[in-house]
Amino acid sequence: MASLRPNYGFAGLGNMGSEMAKNLASFAKTNGHSPVLVWNRTRQKCDSLRDGNHVEVADSIELLTSQCDVIHTCLANDNVALEVIRQILKAGRKGLIIVDHSTLFPTTSKTLQAESDENGISYCSCPVFGPPAAAKSASLLVVLSGQPEAQEMLRKYIVPAIGKAVIECGEDCSQATLLKILGNNCILGTIELLSESFTLAEKTGFDVSLFYEFIGAT
Repeated sequence: MASLRPNYGFAGLGNMGSEMAKNLASFAKTNGHSPVLVWNRTRQKCDSLRDGNHVEVADSIELLTSQCDVIHTCLANDNVALEVIRQILKAGRKGLIIVDHSTLFPTTSKTLQAESDENGISYCSCPVFGPPAAAKSASLLVVLSGQPEAQEMLRKYIVPAIGKAVIECGEDCSQATLLKILGNNCILGTIELLSESFTLAEKTGFDVSLFYEFIGAT
């Protein structure tokens, strides 16, 4: 298990991941941790993140894994997550904690959890709700699942370092990813309903600005 003052890593610096990594770096600096070690398949994103942030760049996954106690990941899709996290597992050591913020299929998270267990590594599925603006302001809603001791350690900093609140989904990582899918389905359904309602307002000659005011007020 990670030390009392763990070294953090972050893999996957897309629109969400880069903002989350910056916030994690800010937390690390404020609390006396070593710089966050970042890795991305496109090196340019790492270099741009290094300017003005408490981070260092890892030239390889092997280096990232060898120097970190906790590695956060935010990867593009299931295939990328399987590829990158399996490289981490191959290079990793017992006691490492992987905190995966990717949006994956439940079966993928379950597979990665099982493979991590086989290697003595704790895999936590921690998908997040919120757009890049929420990632930037560390106001994401974080779903937390995985091995209990790893969860206990994450609860010490994931709020406020990355998010504003946590929903705990137990030890089975497939439950966290399933909640993410269900939540996204609700959000998409709401967007579709609003779109149709605005269209109805326009078609019936209703003042759309008044309807917008109504939505904002409610």
